[in-house]
Amino acid sequence: MRPNLQRRPIGALVAALCAGALFAHPASAATKKASTAAGKPTVLDAERFVAESERKLDLLGLDAGRAEWVAENFITLDTETLTAQANEQYLTVSGDIALKARRYNGLKVSEASARKLMLMQQSLMLENADDRAAYARLAASMTGAYGKAKYCPASVANPSAGTAKPDCMPLGELEKVLATSHDPARLKEVWTGWHAQSPAY
Repeated sequence: MRPNLQRRPIGALVAALCAGALFAHPASAATKKASTAAGKPTVLDAERFVAESERKLDLLGLDAGRAEWVAENFITLDTETLTAQANEQYLTVSGDIALKARRYNGLKVSEASARKLMLMQQSLMLENADDRAAYARLAASMTGAYGKAKYCPASVANPSAGTAKPDCMPLGELEKVLATSHDPARLKEVWTGWHAQSPAY
């Protein structure tokens, strides 16, 4: 299975928001009735469904990944919005696929297809469109907040604490110090300052 099939939009937020209620819900009576009315699916139907769903998710995952890369490297309100929109679309389609995949449970499909159907049904699902939009916006804003966070040494935040007034340091500069400095005091300051920015995101 290609990696994008199981992709979660902005995976870091999944851990923060996911409780059992956010994942795939039990099939409703309406879903079961629709499945029955459509006729019993065949193994060939299932294989076609898997191939088509995989193609859709690969394309959407690629679009969402591109949007996220741009947003992470060029942090603006516009790129954040584009990321949210791409991930909202991915959530909508993957949730729809998760529901439809249940129709093929129990068929003697190939081992690979059975695994893909199982993974599809484990996709994050938010049935309400407003919830999906809010989730995507929050996830994008958290990523942006992480990238925009800066550590300002005490001498900047409180000039009376010292005479030097170095510029506030974004996380990228803090990482460089951690990677190159051999000064224990400096490393401690930067490490503490970096983690002090967590309330921002």
